[in-house]
Amino acid sequence: MSENKQKSNFNSGHLKQFWTLVVKYIKVNFREKENLFWIFGYPLLFMVLFLIAFNSGGTRSTYNVVIINYDTLNIENPETDIGANASSILLDLFDQNANFSESFNLQKTYSNGTEITESGARQLVEEEDIDGLIIIPQNFSEIIIGSTWWYPLVKQGIIPPNTSEEFMSLMLSLNDTDYISGSPTLEILTIADVVTGQVISSVFNGIVNDIILGYNNISSLLIEQSIGPKGRDLTWFDMAAPGLVAVGVLVGISNLATMFAFEKSKGILQRLDTTPVPRTILLLSGGIGQLVISSIQVTILLGALPIFGVNTSPDANWFLAYIIALSLAFTCIGLGLILASFVKSASAAGGLAWIIIMPLQFLGGGFFPLENNITKFVPTFYTIRAIRLVLIYGAPLSSVWQDILITLGFGFIFTCIGMIIFTKKRKI
Repeated sequence: MSENKQKSNFNSGHLKQFWTLVVKYIKVNFREKENLFWIFGYPLLFMVLFLIAFNSGGTRSTYNVVIINYDTLNIENPETDIGANASSILLDLFDQNANFSESFNLQKTYSNGTEITESGARQLVEEEDIDGLIIIPQNFSEIIIGSTWWYPLVKQGIIPPNTSEEFMSLMLSLNDTDYISGSPTLEILTIADVVTGQVISSVFNGIVNDIILGYNNISSLLIEQSIGPKGRDLTWFDMAAPGLVAVGVLVGISNLATMFAFEKSKGILQRLDTTPVPRTILLLSGGIGQLVISSIQVTILLGALPIFGVNTSPDANWFLAYIIALSLAFTCIGLGLILASFVKSASAAGGLAWIIIMPLQFLGGGFFPLENNITKFVPTFYTIRAIRLVLIYGAPLSSVWQDILITLGFGFIFTCIGMIIFTKKRKI
């Protein structure tokens, strides 16, 4: 009977010590004024920076380009001659398609009204007065037509079945031609900016491939491009923003490791280690304290989404998204405990923490969509996927519960490893 009473007092005593330490570690985070920025300011600054970087309103919407078309050289009437057909389609897209005209400002003349030449356009790119120069070479259309599967048949007088009237007249005009096959090329010169070069090259590569596909299928190609669920006008920032909530939570790794490292360097942990309080209570109380801080940050990050105009689903379950983000915060606690067991100073903890945080951000798909064999071992991948499903697609718990359990599983494993390392060490 006395043993049970003694055991009960032991448990209640340790529980009281546990909550006392939890309150202590929460107060430690609020005591230093610098920490207030990381608790309240960091989530907001983080979201604002990515709003500027990724939102369509903050990125470049128009590129100034010049197109020089040599495909029409020595052609009397480029409008009707089949030898300039493909390049005519390409140029017509920019003149008639609203999407292209909004994204690309096609310049044909200088400010004085004279026509821009190739040498002049090259100089404009070098001086960064325009963003890019696209040169369509001679025989561009001829090579595309000569590389189709049906061109050899037409040369023999064989018209493929189910040919539209438009292509029937096109094929009949090819009887006296002698086109070669090969890969059509475009010369693209852009300013010294990786993003601009990639955007312009990708757009023109897609246009030419669509033209080639249209010729080979003997039909016109219609492309309807949208982002996210059908019927909703989403931007890339809308799709990326839920992932940024998860990325923002990762700072908890640095906070926890830095806090324990600071107390270690000041000798506070050593003094606590001489008391009857078990190390497990000491570690768990610090972890729970950080979880409270992370819950505040998650609230700020989620609250920032509608403020910054993120187009979430009408069926979005915000409480479920909150729980998903907290599951990652729990995983961060485990990683913070592992890191804290090795470092001896707060500065070292802060630096090493970002060596862990950055792979979790990038490999987890926090900034760019990523899914391969490596991502399956990254807890942030499951969190980001689940938050996006819940907030953007309005998915219920039944669609994301596995992702939540996997994230919590990572957290349980990391926390156990951290506690084992701490408790096994002779001196902390």
